[in-house]
Amino acid sequence: MEASGLPKTVQYFTELNAEIQCFNNLSHIVYTAREEDAKKYVAGLLEAIENFDLPRAEAIWNEKFKVALERYLAFAAKPKT
Repeated sequence: MEASGLPKTVQYFTELNAEIQCFNNLSHIVYTAREEDAKKYVAGLLEAIENFDLPRAEAIWNEKFKVALERYLAFAAKPKT
């Protein structure tokens, strides 16, 4: 995000990242396939943005949140012990 040169965007995502980490820690969510996700979502998003391919960037962003929501709902559906 820092490479974007958009200070307000960097600040927003920095704050959001901290909130997400706190949420994950409190809910004991563990992500699998981290390397695969990084290649698909992080590197793919960066590549799309660098190439000014905004439709692809938006599709990657939407897919990332769809996957995150599916994982969270699966986690929330598990009985608590």
